[in-house]
Amino acid sequence: MSNYMQRHSTKFAKRQCASASVSPTTADLAWAAGFMEGEGTFDANPVKGRRYARATAYQNNIEPLRKMQALFGGSIWGFKARRPLATAIGHTWQVHGARARGVMLTLWTFLSAKRRGQVRMALEGGY
Repeated sequence: MSNYMQRHSTKFAKRQCASASVSPTTADLAWAAGFMEGEGTFDANPVKGRRYARATAYQNNIEPLRKMQALFGGSIWGFKARRPLATAIGHTWQVHGARARGVMLTLWTFLSAKRRGQVRMALEGGY
């Protein structure tokens, strides 16, 4: 198991949130919106009685998640499927709070009506 997976494989592992490392082009934003349409979700995560806006994407292939992290920042961590004898390792990219609201509003123009509905609910219920 890699050092990365050892540090990030538990549910309660401390996660560090990276900053964006590139300035996205219009093509990057269109790609990110399409990726979130297929693999992501927008919601408000309840934490200690408050709800924080959150954008999350799950993927077995880590490369698209690294691209999302480079464009918007956030955290990536690995997880193992919860089935008996499962060996597949998946990955999750996540941003929350102000950064998630920024992602939502930045991608708004490219999102479908369904995803815009998720964004509205996340922004109405989240801080």
